[in-house]
Amino acid sequence: MIAQKTTKQKKTFASTVEDVILDVFLSMHSNKKESTNTSLYIKDHQYKESPNTTQINVFDLIYKLSPFNYLTQVLIKEVVEIINTAKTPITWINIGIGKGLLEETFIQFLDKQKLDHLQIIGIDIDPTSLDSAKKRLSQKVQFNPICSHIEKFKLKEWISLKTIAKYPICIGSILTLHHIKTIKERKDVIEKTQAFLKPKNMLLMEADADHFTKNYTQRIHNCRNHFGAVFEIIKKQYLEGTYSKEECNLLMHVFFKREIVDILQRHEEHRTEKHQPLKIWKDYMTSTGMKLKKISSDQQVPKEINIINKDILTTKLGKTGILGLIKACNE
Repeated sequence: MIAQKTTKQKKTFASTVEDVILDVFLSMHSNKKESTNTSLYIKDHQYKESPNTTQINVFDLIYKLSPFNYLTQVLIKEVVEIINTAKTPITWINIGIGKGLLEETFIQFLDKQKLDHLQIIGIDIDPTSLDSAKKRLSQKVQFNPICSHIEKFKLKEWISLKTIAKYPICIGSILTLHHIKTIKERKDVIEKTQAFLKPKNMLLMEADADHFTKNYTQRIHNCRNHFGAVFEIIKKQYLEGTYSKEECNLLMHVFFKREIVDILQRHEEHRTEKHQPLKIWKDYMTSTGMKLKKISSDQQVPKEINIINKDILTTKLGKTGILGLIKACNE
């Protein structure tokens, strides 16, 4: 008799960042560089298993990615503590609010009496996302949507924003400010945020990578290391059952591939995925007079990542930086 196999077949996922980068280079060989100036986050793309999938919709899968999920939980706890312990009402301004998923979550943890005196201002470039945010939030709190690129605000828009904000201000921005194309514009936004709004607290989450550099060889190296680490974490979470294979494909071959295409294939003047190291964002914030405040966390750290908790809360895979959370104050 032939012995039957009893060992279960191991769950594997073969896709690598090198596969995706190779696809990008092959595309570059056969096509001209992308010259469109349309944001990746509102542009429709064809994908065989999910037609007309927008980047913003696939972004919802990021909420399960362990570095993002961990830092988001820390951020939510910070916001809840700020609002619940404040002696006055608070205006929360989210630059790049998307669908308002973060706000929908942290509202659940607020003291009920705080909801009547909480104002949320959501700034985003996508009107469809703002409509979703309005449906989620307007029945629970005061909600003011603003559809605009914040780097394009003129003096009157900054004055208007200050006028709309009814209470002392707390500002958050999650993976949004790196879409601002120039250093001058980034500094200008943070400087004007400080000058016009003087936020009591500012919480900034950004990738810890340098895809801003004009050195193309260095950009390839940085891109491979950063997204290679992200792909490894996705695979580990797939093996643990956090992601399905289809979700992995959407993340690797739709969401992150589009970012890699932007970093390596689009014309310089049209690139929007221009990440900078966290220390640069820290410098932008402290140069305006804001003071960094260390973020403490009792959230369980996912085993896939390491945490460096100095003046910035940073997630890493080995020595490769992935994401970080910065808190600056005017207190």
